[in-house]
Amino acid sequence: MKPQNNPFTSWIDDEYTEVPDSPGPVDDAIAETVADELFVHAVLEDRVQRNNEKEKTNIYNVLNLISKDVPTPSRSAKPPTGLARNTQFVVVTSALSLTIALLVMFYFVSPYQNANAAMASLQKVLKATSEPLDRTYVIRLLEEYSREKKPQRLSQEAWNVESVEDVDGALLFVRGVDQFVLRMPLRSGGMRTLGCDGETSWAFRDNGPVHVSNNLNRFRGALPGQQQDLPLINIFEHVNQLQNGYDITLEEYAGFLEGGVTLAKISGVRNSRDVRGPKQIELFFNSETGVLHTIRLDGLPRGRGGPKSVLFELKDQSDLGKAFFSHILHHDGQKEIREEGSRQ
Repeated sequence: MKPQNNPFTSWIDDEYTEVPDSPGPVDDAIAETVADELFVHAVLEDRVQRNNEKEKTNIYNVLNLISKDVPTPSRSAKPPTGLARNTQFVVVTSALSLTIALLVMFYFVSPYQNANAAMASLQKVLKATSEPLDRTYVIRLLEEYSREKKPQRLSQEAWNVESVEDVDGALLFVRGVDQFVLRMPLRSGGMRTLGCDGETSWAFRDNGPVHVSNNLNRFRGALPGQQQDLPLINIFEHVNQLQNGYDITLEEYAGFLEGGVTLAKISGVRNSRDVRGPKQIELFFNSETGVLHTIRLDGLPRGRGGPKSVLFELKDQSDLGKAFFSHILHHDGQKEIREEGSRQ
């Protein structure tokens, strides 16, 4: 039954075709009736234009993509029976459940597996580092701290300190845990050489005496990372810091070298400001032997004028000889020897 005196209904039924030049105010009751009829008309039109066969085919296409077992029916195909529908439902829900289970397992289990693998690889690196094998690294300066603005947490005294050494281009020779030689250029010119033979530590400049100490850590302050409690020449002593002070992850395939050597990568991110060390550490190492090829320290504390980021690159693994780590081999023998300190 059509409402009477309703312009919309009359227009739908072609009973009212005149359009007024300037529409006047519309009665509220008529406006509400027109709105209701617009909704009903839209629903009926959608129902008339709906293609049930097309919708059924689209649904089967989706099911077929998920289960790969449900064929797409032709227009003449019979609707699936109750048993077939139940089978399709079971297949779909099983696939979805399996997918969700795999995602949950990956989300919760994968981080623990990676952490365990990273710890195991770290132990391999430490074992290789402690072996009495000779390695030569060149140190590269990647970034220095800006001098434009003093950090709030840094004292003015520490801010005023500038390093006298230039780490860029320095050479580090390492054998095992307690034997090393470091040659570092000075900003004022010349060279500073320091080292340890496992029994005594020593240091000298080109124009100065040789300082010798039984304290094996006496002259290590010039090493990048040493003043931040992470010396590269004795990283084994600080394994607990890497395990407890850093969140570490492992990347098993981080690159390849000549000869088919596969490099793995351990990344460590400092998990607290209370840890006195770089904000981030990256170790690239031989995945089979654990030998370190590249070491990156980023975000070094700047309390003594040191760099922000440095890189150690392995250049040689040749044997350096038995006496290489003694100071005698690195000067002409005419220098004054000054002994100090006690062994620690």
